Amino acid sequence: MSGRRAFLKWGLGGVAAATAGGGLIVRQSYPIGAWQRAVAETWQPIRNNLASSEAKLMELVRLACLAANSHNTQPWKFRVAANSLTIIPDFSRRTPAVDPDDHHLFASLGCAAENIVQAAPLLGLTPSIALPADLHGGVIVKLEIAAIGPSPLAQMIHLRQCTRTDFDAKPIANGDLKALEAAAAGGKTGVVLLTSREDIGRFGKLIADATVAQMQDGAFVAELKNWIRFSYSEALNTRDGLFSLCTGNPALPGPVGRLLFGFVASAASESKRYEKQIAATSGLAVFSSAEDNPQHWFEAGRSYQRFALEATRLGLRHSFVNQPVEVPSFRSGLLRMAGRAEGRADFVVRFGYGPGMPRSLRRPVEAIIA
Repeated sequence: MSGRRAFLKWGLGGVAAATAGGGLIVRQSYPIGAWQRAVAETWQPIRNNLASSEAKLMELVRLACLAANSHNTQPWKFRVAANSLTIIPDFSRRTPAVDPDDHHLFASLGCAAENIVQAAPLLGLTPSIALPADLHGGVIVKLEIAAIGPSPLAQMIHLRQCTRTDFDAKPIANGDLKALEAAAAGGKTGVVLLTSREDIGRFGKLIADATVAQMQDGAFVAELKNWIRFSYSEALNTRDGLFSLCTGNPALPGPVGRLLFGFVASAASESKRYEKQIAATSGLAVFSSAEDNPQHWFEAGRSYQRFALEATRLGLRHSFVNQPVEVPSFRSGLLRMAGRAEGRADFVVRFGYGPGMPRSLRRPVEAIIA
């Protein structure tokens, strides 16, 4: 590290960090138990034995918040009415460096909406969504009382996870690939599944090159760093953001983590990490929309969420590799590789078999009721 030696030691009781010259010594006890309890509370299975309508609606809000969202910013609020939920964009939680047009923000709302749509039948409710011309004021999900019905994907909501770990490149059965395609189908979004080593390799090069471009963008790096939660305490206090433990990195005191981030997170190291992960992936899913507007981004989020829940049901892991989507100069090339002449490339998702990872937290329901 620029000619200086450094060492880190961490354990269950606390952490100590120092430079070789003794310039930095930090000790901190971690509330691991409190974090573990918060994770267990956050990722509870659906509670479908609720009696009151109000309790059912609040349960749907809780489940909506378990949806995927960029940087775990949770850019939403919810308005609860007698027979509906309104999902409202929270622009105070936007990420202008990586998402200047709010594509990911509106897609995140779609992910949350899909969780509601999948879970509602298990609570004796029938959902319906009519997208308004302008999504900035929110999207209403109407909920009518009905008989309790089956919903296999709803049972996956508390198990779904974006897993930032290495996969094992094991081939996926054709029947499972067709099930993934069927789950993602519908609405205004198309998905292409790539499973040949040649196709995966081509996209892998695109992802690695886009990663270099991102990591050389100071505004992107600063914004990413702002949303990283380095310690158990930071994760518990905010209940949002990217907890370092969930990305395969150790939990560290915040000041230490922020100091070391600049040393270890470089364009070269991140590019190599993604090259390795893509080489070991079983497949890539490329989501794209025919038109480039918030309505289509919202539907793309719904499509991804169904894909993710079905992947979970099939025992598959997945995570986003959206760098070519997020760097505008790469986006048009990605769209052509996805088979579209125009529209918007929405997401790239790698999928395969691999271990689970520690889970992120979500803010409490009462904090997001408008």
